[in-house]
Amino acid sequence: MLAILLLSALVCLAPGAVRAADIEGKFVTRGIGNKTCQDYAEAYAAGGPALHDYVLWIDGYLQLTNRLRPETAAAFRAGASSEVEDKLYVSCVRAPRDRVVSSIAALLSNPPEGRPAPSTTAPRPRGLDNRACKDYVAALDKGLDPVHKYLVWMEGYLTAANRLMPETFDALPVVAIGPTASIIYGTCKMAPDKMLEGVVDMVLAAYRPYRVQRSSQLIEVAIGDVYAPIRQETMVLIQRELLAQNLYKGSTDGQFSPALRLALLEYQEQKKITKSGAPDAATILNLIKDSQRRQQQ
Repeated sequence: MLAILLLSALVCLAPGAVRAADIEGKFVTRGIGNKTCQDYAEAYAAGGPALHDYVLWIDGYLQLTNRLRPETAAAFRAGASSEVEDKLYVSCVRAPRDRVVSSIAALLSNPPEGRPAPSTTAPRPRGLDNRACKDYVAALDKGLDPVHKYLVWMEGYLTAANRLMPETFDALPVVAIGPTASIIYGTCKMAPDKMLEGVVDMVLAAYRPYRVQRSSQLIEVAIGDVYAPIRQETMVLIQRELLAQNLYKGSTDGQFSPALRLALLEYQEQKKITKSGAPDAATILNLIKDSQRRQQQ
């Protein structure tokens, strides 16, 4: 029931930035985690706004890492966030071609000597995770610039989820972060006093049965002015759901076809979604909601 309520927050969609996800090894890395160490070192040297986005992304990544892998993050649990930034800079100077996400992972796997024993207390909040939902809602209502910092923090948090959660290539069933940010917005509007991190976790829990579990080809569907990138594993999921609804009679091969487009057009008409015949985010999330309801019957 909770998962259905979370996905029902789509009716509260607010304008949100759409950010494409890039692949790093065996999991999807989002946002500036894909930047090279040289980029980070230059931003670190410049300081100020140039470094700010990296700090937010690192805070999001570390917050979830502290919870899921306290034994590797213990060295930085009590320290200031700047401690991690400093050590990452040193690492990046040595290997400027590495990606930021790879250097962070290596740093946490090989912490400095004399690290403290893993703490039994809850990890301290980092960055924006200690903000209430009402702060996020207020930022998103003001527009793209105020909400930018929250999206960057989420990209770091989601990258950690992709790397550390079992059988997870991408915790999100949609490629862009914008629709998920909007669902979080809708959920936060209904519970403004909840902590933002808790709501992000609730949405990830709702997505979990529909996450992309293994490295999956990115299929880029473009119909008119609609661009709908989708993972092949997610394409199979929507084919199966459309089959269950007797709207599609083709194979569940994860490939886009004329038959699948016709099925999507019919489904979009039924759900009063903008008709394009493309597997866009709104269509995918409505199909997931239908799947959840069917399984609860």
